[in-house]
Amino acid sequence: WNILWDRIQVDGPLYVRGIIQWPTGVGKTIGTLMTIILAKEHCDRNDSLYRGLFVIPKNDILRTFQINNTPALELLRFFGIRFYDGTEGKLSKLEIPVNRHCLVAACHAGLVTGNSIASLPPMTHIHYDEVHRITGNIFNEKLTKLMKEWDTNFLTGTSATPLTSSSEQHRKLKELFGDP
Repeated sequence: WNILWDRIQVDGPLYVRGIIQWPTGVGKTIGTLMTIILAKEHCDRNDSLYRGLFVIPKNDILRTFQINNTPALELLRFFGIRFYDGTEGKLSKLEIPVNRHCLVAACHAGLVTGNSIASLPPMTHIHYDEVHRITGNIFNEKLTKLMKEWDTNFLTGTSATPLTSSSEQHRKLKELFGDP
């Protein structure tokens, strides 16, 4: 974490791309929260708002993303980040503020249905949980285009098993996160 901390302490524009690749049970949830908090702190130092998009491949994953039976993303309130749950078809009904730090969770499918992803305000951080499951050309095309439009500074992901994905998924991960 010292490397990430040192890198994010830079003032001015910063672009971070990376995957937290740890085995099940060793702290990916904590690692994800730390990444979100560090990105928010970077935004604070640069007088900008932190807006995060937490993408999950399936709605049930968010239910397992807990610390001591508390939804982990709800704990971000202690760091000044308000959590908005856009899973289970709720994304189109959310009113996302443009004047406060926030994190929006959305299911991959919900972001490609209709115009949901394009209706979001610019996001400074996109985190994809279980990134080895990243699939779908439509999602990747929309995400890549919007990241450029939004000037997204942080793209992170988590996976216990990124190397178990197909060769097509490897290609997509390489396009988004770089190589290796």
